[in-house]
Amino acid sequence: MATVTAVQVHGEAVTLRCTDPDSVLRTLVADFPAARDFEVTGLGLEEAFLALTGDGPATATGSTATDSSTHDSSTHLEVRT
Repeated sequence: MATVTAVQVHGEAVTLRCTDPDSVLRTLVADFPAARDFEVTGLGLEEAFLALTGDGPATATGSTATDSSTHDSSTHLEVRT
């Protein structure tokens, strides 16, 4: 999934940071029928500030938010399996 920029696993829950949650949801529903309890949230105030100021964490590709090609407007998507 090309729009996923970070993945965190917390037991049964998986949190995906992505720039196109609609396409990620479609792929998850089609490819992982056991996935359940989808929750989609926008960035929190602190995360949005860090993304805008370039002080955010590195993305899954190793680039940082200061790169002009990765101005991050991510959404968090949590899924339970």
